[in-house]
Amino acid sequence: MDLRLRALPPGKKTVTVLDAFSADGRLWHEVQRRTKARLSVTRIERKGDKAGVYMKGDNRAYLKGMNTRQYDIIDLDAFGIPYDQLEILWPKLTANQTIVFTYIQGFGQLPKGMLMQLGITPAMYKKVPILFCKNGFEKLKAYLSLHRVREVHYLQFSRKVYGYFRPHARNGKGDTPMKHSNGKTSIVEGQAYITTKAGEQAILIQEQRTDKRGAIRSSIPLASQVKGTMFEPRMDDTQIAL
Repeated sequence: MDLRLRALPPGKKTVTVLDAFSADGRLWHEVQRRTKARLSVTRIERKGDKAGVYMKGDNRAYLKGMNTRQYDIIDLDAFGIPYDQLEILWPKLTANQTIVFTYIQGFGQLPKGMLMQLGITPAMYKKVPILFCKNGFEKLKAYLSLHRVREVHYLQFSRKVYGYFRPHARNGKGDTPMKHSNGKTSIVEGQAYITTKAGEQAILIQEQRTDKRGAIRSSIPLASQVKGTMFEPRMDDTQIAL
């Protein structure tokens, strides 16, 4: 609960929220009880047996057709990793919006599409898929960095992470994920590496900077570009669903 209170834009008297994994809407109902701001919540829920008024169905279909820029906060409280939803939202997001998310990896694999954006080739993934599912939250931060996210505020409980972020200012044309096509990949002691044309070797999840001729000049780990701010929940919030 504290997470969503922190995510509220400061000073706004009315806050618009799109709750894409609404269930019974209990979370934002509780937030309303604890804030002076007026919350206008639009709910989406796949199941048809939940309380209150909401749009029933697959949130991905709604997100594709909706004007999501009208919302101050978009809540992606997925039981898993909301990769598909983020992919729909990236071209639409503005620097004034906040994304609340839930990341639960469990013991499963990370989304293949996310790993492909981080430079892992289909051949590499097919050969050793489990190798690329280690340190999942670090890979999530690297993925967010590709889409101009510079800071994530979060709570972490083992493999579960609850957080929010605001996109960095952009040019209004959406973001194009960076590609890792100028080097050869290899696996050394369980870690994927890429060797650039300049002979540098770095962990695969990286940003490649080039000079005017297109030659790779340096490689920087992307995860280091996302500042993670972890905070502790208030004691009276721990019994309320995050």
